[in-house]
Amino acid sequence: MLWDFESSKLRLKLKDYGQWVGSVAWSPDGQIFASGYWDGKIRLWEYHTGELRHTLEGHVSTVTSIAWSPDGRTLASGSADRTVRLWEPMTGQMLRTLEGSFDQVNSVVWSPAGETLAFGTDDGEVRRWDARSRRFRPKLKGHSDWVYSVAWSPDGRTLASGSKDKTIRLWDAKTGRHRLTIEGHLGSVTSISFSSNGHLLASKSSDGTVKLWLYETGMNTAVLSEPASTYWPPSLAFHPAAPVLATPGKKDTVVHIWDVDFNAILGATPEQEDVLYTTAKITLVGDSGVGKTGLGWRLAHGRFKEHPSTHGQQFWVIDELGATRGDRTQCEAVLWDLAGQPDYRLVHALFLDDVDLALVLFDPTNRQEPLKGVEYWLKQLKRGRRDGRKRREILVGARADRGVPTLTREELEEFCRRQGVEAYVGTSALTGEGLAELLARVRSSIVWDEMPATVTTKTFKRVKEFVLALKEEPERKGVLVSPAELRARLEATDAEWDFTDAEMVTAVRHLSTHGYVSVLRSSSGEETILLAPDLLVNLASSLVLEARRNPKGLGALEEARVLAGEYAFPELVGLEERERDVLLDAAVVLFIERNLCFRETLGAQTLLIFPALINQKRPAIEEVETVDDYSYRVTGAVENIYAALVVQLGYTNTFTRTNQWQNQAEYETARGDVCGFRQVNEREGEIELVLYYSKEKAGARPLFQGLFEEFLRGRDVDITKFPPVQCPKCGYRQQRTEVVKRIGEGKGFLFCGECGKKIALPKEGERVALSQPQRRQLGREQERTRRRTAFESALVRVKAVVRDEKKEAPSCFVSYAWGDEGQERWVRNLGKDLENAGVTVILDQKDNPQLGANVARFIGRIVRSDFVVVVGTPLYREKYENEVSAAGSVVAAEVDLINQRLTRTEREKVTVLPLLLEGDEETSFPPLVRGRVYGRFDREESYFPSLFDLILTLYRIPFNHPAVEDLRDTLRPSAGRRG
Repeated sequence: MLWDFESSKLRLKLKDYGQWVGSVAWSPDGQIFASGYWDGKIRLWEYHTGELRHTLEGHVSTVTSIAWSPDGRTLASGSADRTVRLWEPMTGQMLRTLEGSFDQVNSVVWSPAGETLAFGTDDGEVRRWDARSRRFRPKLKGHSDWVYSVAWSPDGRTLASGSKDKTIRLWDAKTGRHRLTIEGHLGSVTSISFSSNGHLLASKSSDGTVKLWLYETGMNTAVLSEPASTYWPPSLAFHPAAPVLATPGKKDTVVHIWDVDFNAILGATPEQEDVLYTTAKITLVGDSGVGKTGLGWRLAHGRFKEHPSTHGQQFWVIDELGATRGDRTQCEAVLWDLAGQPDYRLVHALFLDDVDLALVLFDPTNRQEPLKGVEYWLKQLKRGRRDGRKRREILVGARADRGVPTLTREELEEFCRRQGVEAYVGTSALTGEGLAELLARVRSSIVWDEMPATVTTKTFKRVKEFVLALKEEPERKGVLVSPAELRARLEATDAEWDFTDAEMVTAVRHLSTHGYVSVLRSSSGEETILLAPDLLVNLASSLVLEARRNPKGLGALEEARVLAGEYAFPELVGLEERERDVLLDAAVVLFIERNLCFRETLGAQTLLIFPALINQKRPAIEEVETVDDYSYRVTGAVENIYAALVVQLGYTNTFTRTNQWQNQAEYETARGDVCGFRQVNEREGEIELVLYYSKEKAGARPLFQGLFEEFLRGRDVDITKFPPVQCPKCGYRQQRTEVVKRIGEGKGFLFCGECGKKIALPKEGERVALSQPQRRQLGREQERTRRRTAFESALVRVKAVVRDEKKEAPSCFVSYAWGDEGQERWVRNLGKDLENAGVTVILDQKDNPQLGANVARFIGRIVRSDFVVVVGTPLYREKYENEVSAAGSVVAAEVDLINQRLTRTEREKVTVLPLLLEGDEETSFPPLVRGRVYGRFDREESYFPSLFDLILTLYRIPFNHPAVEDLRDTLRPSAGRRG
């Protein structure tokens, strides 16, 4: 509908196409109106006549945002299909598709000059595409959840982003530097808009308010009560010239037009007392035994204390490094101590994103390897911070009281210059030597005026001070508290303190993003707050150590034993059973969400397997002859790269992980193509990965390589790609190591190792070339990997409910038709997923693999099974009706027993669960099963939500159980997750 701004009267109603509208936008001249729909189409309308000019087709899912370039020559559209498309509006022609390693696109905006296109994604990132160079600029990272909305300031100097994490962030558009964070909302920030004069920023939130902020300082100047939108995407917008703000009103059935008095607002007293703060994260890193904890304790407490080797991590606030800026920003330095043993690196690599300054410790008296571990940590720290700011390092020689350094100060300072390290300082925590110099160096390395400030509430500051005070208590009892318990503790400190539950919970969530607390979920679905987050990190480290000790070298733990608390982890000693269970669940989720382990059921045990910890060697005799292909040298934060690649590739639909050994993983397709990769070299902060394929069948090579590269590019590492080289004269494939060596040396040629011919070496390989169908398949596989990760994580909560409610593992007979290889493979995978969920699955391919062997006895197990799953396909009905064939008689016999359940009590009827895989009810099921279809698996995107519901039903867990209700929503396709 088009409305007249001056009269507020309905001017024109555009034809309804039976689809929800996901986005709308005017052309700059006001002559064309664009609307995007949930079916992926965009329609362009003539404003004066309402005539449809073009229908733009290309997106395969909801069009979430539309933006016209300032000159009106280009239309950009973002979609839930994880692409941005550029169109020529006059002809309706698609000009370009922007895609990459990002999730659903939520908000697309052109810069005022039309030079840069920005958009927010479900990855919590803001992406920028340069229209002149036609390349992506560095990501803007910092949000911890979906970015719903992005907006440019009128002068184009600032980009703002609003997120589900309840914050607004302001970025320098030219440098990408994070300038300011605003924490004033109590709900998701769903939409933001700058005023035409650039003085104000408006934001709409799910907390039922619209707030106005001073652009320069982030201070809140006005609050408008506005019911939260029920439809996504909620929006608001300043008029492009007039002092007017438009917002959607109650239930999105009205639009409110607000007159904004800029002079009154700019001179008004702030609505609430805001606090500005910034935090510098300093880490102590280095190998085990170099004195990190002793130095950290001395810096924090001013005295020496002997410490054993650190397990996990811990932190202190260093008051001596604090300051107050001229703009009233309170500056706080937090020192984190990370354990140095190699096995802890798997965990610590997860927490290096936001480090501002690293103190890299080493033992200067070590005569064999004086700089042992230093280069590893420098390469780990090489990756940029999530918000794009520079990270600095200081080299620290510890325990100077224990001997004479083996390297001179000049040699160490020269090392620092080569590595780009700020300085070298020798210290002793025991005597205090060098501590004054170190503190001075730290002060000069932390440039407080360059650090982004955060505007927050006074409640946040007081909650933070309370939490930090708890850390200093010798015995931290009750470290896991409910929101109600935390409120009681806070009120006990000041009876006059007035704050709402929403304010407290929001403050806690912001604290969790800084690592001061962790917000966890119990098996009952209730949120609980871990006041000592280092406890979770230390527990995760203990899980890694235990997996490393696996007697068979599998790098694995029994999941049931982990969740039951049967491993002797020191962090659990003295905790209540409730606290123990919540921490164990959270530790497992941590690894699964980061793709560092996967589930695999072997016999009666479901294992959590950590690929990086596997010690089993590959057998010397290979069943399939393979050939090496591209290799990749990866430097930077490489600690978890190999493990994540192993897991992510195994989560795809095309490639099934068939084997994993030490530093090698192998996959197979349905056609028998063998693909794999191995890690051939590992140096400090650097690994080398090699792809290989079966020599006879290599049809899946482009897709496997494409996925491998996309997953790899999604990490913050530097990648050098080396192609295979074959002699044009004799056909001999050159040794990979020689090719890598020559290219690494900058040589443009080598001599054939077989015939001696001089061969020109290619330059670094380009991105693998994929056809459009292959590119679309790659996108689908990436989406499946994301949702498989979410599903595997959600299973932890299900198993927690099963554990706490002492539910027995259900048994499930799977009835389906033989004869279609694709359907049989689908059934096998379904069986694996159910077994990984703890369900006892009766499936003929494993329980009665030879058709005709003990068929009657096998089919009789239907009677004893708790549930029967019927996989409906046209072939299944055909087999049922054709009782003459052996396969038909088996299906018919199974259906006879199933029908017996369907003709008895309602309690027995509900134990038959028909799943539609292909066709429809009429063509895919026997008569009595029709009309009772439980789950639809006929579309790929419905697999995980339907599977999750099936598992809940098998365990008789209600869909509205508070522990799982929210998880069901996260597994649905992206466009269906909005609210």
